[in-house]
Amino acid sequence: MFRRVLACLLLAGALAGCSGVPELNGPTETVLVPLTLSVSNQTTLPVTLVVNQLEFGPYEPGSSDDPIDSRLLPDAPWHVEAKTPSGRILLSFDVDQANVWRSVDGSQTASAGARADLSCGRLDVWVVYPMAGPAPPGSFPPGDCEP
Repeated sequence: MFRRVLACLLLAGALAGCSGVPELNGPTETVLVPLTLSVSNQTTLPVTLVVNQLEFGPYEPGSSDDPIDSRLLPDAPWHVEAKTPSGRILLSFDVDQANVWRSVDGSQTASAGARADLSCGRLDVWVVYPMAGPAPPGSFPPGDCEP
């Protein structure tokens, strides 16, 4: 019984240490940043972004565009999707203003985004800060690059 209680306490402590945003008065002071949305379409498909049912694009194959003018974007929270011309969703994610921040000294950032690695190239969509690191494991079936 003691081991179970100890294991639960350790797990609860570990999960509490995994919060996404540091405390504003904690060791690292953070500030929220204005939301922007960017896309890098290094696939062979034209892609349209949909933000809360508003369409932006199409973003042509091989394009890496400047951020969408923030005055055109709806207020957060956002549900973002990247779609092919036939309407197939290649990636999607949700954004809340509280999840996009930077430390006052600029040493830490948090953002949102998604990446899809297709057989015909990589698609990245991000809010404020570009993503780093590898794409998630491929989950697209053969023919993933048909419109």
